[in-house]
Parts: sequence; structure tokens; C-alpha cells
Amino acid sequence: DLKKLEDRLRTRFNWGLSVNIYPPDYDMRVEILHKKIIGQKKFQDKSYSNKNFYFHNKHRLLFNSSKAIGGKTGYTKKAKRTLITTASKDNIDIIVVTLNCGNDFDIHENLFEKYFNNYVNINILQKGRNKILDYIIISEKKCSILLEKEKIQGGTLLYCVYPSSLLIEVYVIKDNDQKLVFKDNILEFDYA
Repeated sequence: DLKKLEDRLRTRFNWGLSVNIYPPDYDMRVEILHKKIIGQKKFQDKSYSNKNFYFHNKHRLLFNSSKAIGGKTGYTKKAKRTLITTASKDNIDIIVVTLNCGNDFDIHENLFEKYFNNYVNINILQKGRNKILDYIIISEKKCSILLEKEKIQGGTLLYCVYPSSLLIEVYVIKDNDQKLVFKDNILEFDYA
């Protein structure tokens, strides 16, 4: 609260020192955060007091990693050092958040490598109309699943559609073993 801070400064410097403190307006603060989050490495802003402000994102994975697309470094008294990073590869989007971690950049990079190397994202349904064999399925959202490559390698995906309950299930069948990997309600079902 700026009013309390100004009163505190007056109390500490009782000879009348008054400091005008003007925070950036809300729109500028939102824009700064937005630009950092979406992965801008550097940007310029002229919207505050007709002065040029230059900002440089200190999130080093944006500069050193081909997968990182956005992020924000930070610090709070409770959480200490904080780091948020988003990365994307082969239709897999990952967000990693660490709090009070001294080795955070390496941890983020290692987690990205682990998931990008060991998982695959499989689209089950697109938003809207989908045709699976002789069935038309309408879904209100895009549905996909993240599966371990090792568990589905050499396996078969089996789609089970239940018209009476408007339900779809997807199984992975491998080595005579069947495992449910996806289950969701659908909006509408019909024969093609």
C-alpha cells in the first residue's frame, strides 16, 4: 500500500521529507507480465510518462533452450526464488514451477528432456465432429492424452464408443494386456 509507505517515510524522516511514489499503471504492469510470460526476450515500452522503458527477460532458458517458449523469474519472502517455464515440442506443452530451488534452471531443463523424450501426445477427439469407423462423435472440446512411449510402443489403440451413455473409452492393447488410458463423455453420437 503506497499510502502506508509514504506515511512511514514521513515518520522515519520527521523533518518533512515527502516522496511522491507513482507505481506503473495497471495496464502497463499487465503488459510487462504478459510480455515476459509469452517469451519476449527484450521489449520496449513508451506508454508510461512518455519515456522509453526497455525490459530484458532474465530467464536464461529462453536464450539457451530450443524448447522453452516462455517463463518468469521471481522472488517472494515466503517462496524465496521462483521460476516458471513453459516449453513445447511435438504437440506436448509443459509448464514447470519451482519454489525455493537453487538449481531450478537445470531441473526445468531436465524435466523437459524427460517428458519430451519419454512421452507422446495422442489426439483422441477434435473439438466438434469426429468420424471413427462408422460413427460420428461430436465433442465440445479437443481431447488428447499423454502416454509413455514405452507403454504403447508395439501396442494398438482400441476405441470403445457407448451410445447409450455418450461415453468414449480408449485402451492400449499390448502383449495380450488391455489398459484404459482415456475416458470422457461426449456431446452427441450417431452412425455415419
